[in-house]
Amino acid sequence: MRTPDIKDARPLREYVLGPAHVAVLLIDIVSGDDMEYAHLLAVYRDGTTGPIAVVSAERAEQSAEFLAELGLEPGDVAPADGSHFLCVFHDDQHLNFGADDKWADVAEFELEALAVLSRLGVLETTQ
Repeated sequence: MRTPDIKDARPLREYVLGPAHVAVLLIDIVSGDDMEYAHLLAVYRDGTTGPIAVVSAERAEQSAEFLAELGLEPGDVAPADGSHFLCVFHDDQHLNFGADDKWADVAEFELEALAVLSRLGVLETTQ
């Protein structure tokens, strides 16, 4: 599964999603690539080391190097309407739910991340 490249992060809170799954809210994230993550909510299945789904608050302004890796120029991308994108990594997809300044706030992000996982059916399929 495609997931954020995280070198280090601090767990803030953990949720038990069922008998075999947990979600961990991560902050103080050090990324291994050009993406800047404010917060992550990673869902893990017992007995595995990698997450099965991740919700991210990604800084909306991307570096020229990151855009070049995607084959884009800075002028090719419309400016975001907020400071952070709310995204989900699940089933080899990277879904973008739009940009908003409120995703920079960990409490706002946390509530919406759990709601997005529920709407996508990730919570129901992991229990």
